[in-house]
This record gives sequence, C-alpha cells and structure tokens, in this order.
Amino acid sequence: MEPDRLRFAADQCPLPNSGIPSLHHTKWYANGHYPHNRIRYDYDGQTITVFENRFISWHRSFTATAPQPAANPGYIAIHEWIPKYQLKNTSGWFRFGREYTVAYATLHPDYRNDWRQQAKRHLKAFLRSGCTLRSGSKADVELLYKTSQVPKSLQEAMLKVLDRQLLAHPETIDILVAEKNQIPVACLVSGNCDEAKMSEYIIGAFHPNYKKDNPMVGLVDWWYQKSIARGYATLTFGHMEPKTTKGPLSGNGYSVFKTHFNVTRIWFPKNHWRIRLNHKRPTTT
Repeated sequence: MEPDRLRFAADQCPLPNSGIPSLHHTKWYANGHYPHNRIRYDYDGQTITVFENRFISWHRSFTATAPQPAANPGYIAIHEWIPKYQLKNTSGWFRFGREYTVAYATLHPDYRNDWRQQAKRHLKAFLRSGCTLRSGSKADVELLYKTSQVPKSLQEAMLKVLDRQLLAHPETIDILVAEKNQIPVACLVSGNCDEAKMSEYIIGAFHPNYKKDNPMVGLVDWWYQKSIARGYATLTFGHMEPKTTKGPLSGNGYSVFKTHFNVTRIWFPKNHWRIRLNHKRPTTT
C-alpha cells in the first residue's frame, strides 16, 4: 500500500490567495460541527463558545485576523485561534497542540486521470462486482456500522458526528450507499458547502466480507460525480495521519486510502492560544 506516501511534511501550507478555500471558516462548518454551542459571527469568520462559566471560559475562533476578546470571559479566559491563513505576525499568541494535515482533491471532468493506478484498478473491480449505488438514510448507516471495519469503540462517536450534521443542516448531507444483492455493504456520508464550493467527507464504513469488491472506491467515484454536478471545485477527505502513527484507532489505513486519489496535503501548524486572568474575580452567591 506504499505507506511512505503518508508523510507528515506538507505539500503546502494554507496561505493567502490559496486555490483551496478554508472550509473551517464557513458558517456551514460552524453550524454542523458545533450545533449545540453559542456562535458569534464576525466579518471574517466566527468564534465558538467551547465552555463558559464565571470562573473559566474557552473560546475557539476561526478568523482571518486576530479575534476580539469574548464578551463575557471567565476569571481564567482561554482563547484558541485557528487563522484562515498562516500569518507572519501573531504577537501575543503562543502555539500549542498537534500539527495536522488535511487531504484535498481538485475537481474537474477528467478527475480519474489524476488517480493512482491502484485506485483505477479498484474502480474497475467495483464496476465488475455487481454492486449498485443508491442514496441512503441514517438507518442504513447505523445498520452497516454494526458489522463494519470501524472499531466498536469508535462507532458511537462516529454516529454522533452524523447526528450533529443532520441536526444542523440535513438538506446539505448526502448518504451514499453501495449494496450487493440488496444488502448494504458500504456507505459514505458527505456534507456539501455551497459557501466554499466544497464537499466534505464526514464518515464512512464498509463490510469486511465485501472488501474485494472495493465498494468504497465506487462510492468515492460517485461522490466526485455528484460534487462536479453541483459546480463544486474541491473535495476534502479530512485529516491525514502520518505513517508514524500507531494503533488500530489511528485512522492510518484510511489515510493510505486517501493517497490513491492524488490528494493535495494542506499542512496546518499548531493552533494559537492566549490565556488571560481577569482582574475582577467572579463573586459567588
């Protein structure tokens, strides 16, 4: 599977005038990933209230420029900032956390020409397999996950991700299902952001007994087609794990899978942080 393709180094870093827009800084992303949080929309992004009480507050900002302080910070005020682009001057902020890489693919009518030979072979195998494709429902995903390759310890968390997206904007969510002999064998759930003209991979799974039919490749191909029909310019497959990541829950296998589609890796440095103590302590009653 050529694991050396899983390099932690960047193909490129998000910079101004990038051909790939930032999905994180759209209202669609904020609504779908933080449906239960309070969101303050600014002219260049938004700030999410992650946690807040009188003693401690934590706000996360997705903005192009340094965000304004929160309106009602706690005694200990934590502010996390994910800039839209990498800036030279971020005085007053320190970096902390994990660097990560996100996989993107550019859309055009001849997209299959960009794929690696392995993906092309797997697509041919899928087309010969007798599998069919259809739009599905949350019930299809729940049923498939019970017998899928996804570790049981992660299944509940993955389905909650789908729940958040369906709660926020169900009309933008596609549930794509591959089946054989009327049995669901794989699913791919994508979210469609008109604001960025980009479709995001949300969750997916396949039944191990049908791995040789390559249903996930067939679903990815359909995802490409549907996104092009919408007039979108880009797909995002989500995070890429480096080859040094170990353990069955690392997502390493899925990261290798992404590389078959000639993705572009965008590297995101550590997030920016600022911690302040307010002079006036909160009072208790």
